[in-house]
Order: sequence, then structure tokens, then C-alpha cells
Amino acid sequence: MRSIGIGVLLLALALGQGGCLWYQGQFDPLHKGDAFDDAQRRFTRLLRWHQLEKASEMVDPQQRQAFLDEARHLRALRFTDYEILVKDPGPELETGTVDVVFYAYTLSTMIERTILVRQDWYLDGDNGRWWVRPEIDTQTRALSQSAP
Repeated sequence: MRSIGIGVLLLALALGQGGCLWYQGQFDPLHKGDAFDDAQRRFTRLLRWHQLEKASEMVDPQQRQAFLDEARHLRALRFTDYEILVKDPGPELETGTVDVVFYAYTLSTMIERTILVRQDWYLDGDNGRWWVRPEIDTQTRALSQSAP
């Protein structure tokens, strides 16, 4: 009976120290899933608000310059919104893939476009930091045209 009480106490302490021990169906005592969500959310918001240099600090260092070169065409766009289409945490929460669609327009055309960004994430085991390898769909697609 005493061991059950200790187990319940330990579980209550664990839950009180940061919430649930599960993340999307996986046991997550180190809260790697929460760190993944935080990193992904921050990166997406930085892209949405054109803070590309800050966003690049989250990009895999070997791909950082390529990301900045590829993302330069985003500067001409005005983002209106974004939507997370797929969020797929990998096994053991060491990797993850997120597909995000951004809605944007240019001032010169006023045609709404979509930009798909695939975010391939991996956890650096040495420092517990999440890094992203983004792929930006440079073939933006027109959604609609404003009324004449």
C-alpha cells in the first residue's frame, strides 16, 4: 500500500513539473515534444513576419546561406496568414516534419498566393536544440484575384 502512495506522489510531482508525460502518443518524460512545438511555432512566426535573419538562426548551419538565398523572394510578399497542414513527430521525438502553407500577396498584383514550406526538424542530442532544414516551394500558386 505504501509503494502505491509513493508512486502516486512521484506521478503528481512529475505532472506538476511541466505537464503531461505524453506527446502525440509517445512517452515524453524529457518534454522533447514541447520543445519541438516551441521551435516550430517560433520559426513559422518569424517567417510570417519577415524576420528571415532571426529565422535563419534556427536553420541547420550547413543550410543557412542556401535558406537565406532561397527565402529572398519572400521579401516582396505580404503574408496574410498561415496554416499548419501536417505535423508529424518522428519516432522517439528526435525528428519531425511540418508542412505549413502561407497565404500572401504582392502589392503590385493583389493576387493571393500560397507558399508551401516543408520543415524537416531534427534534435541535436549534444545540446538539446532543434534545427530545421526548410524547403520553400518557390513556385507560388495564385489562389484568387481581387474583384475589378
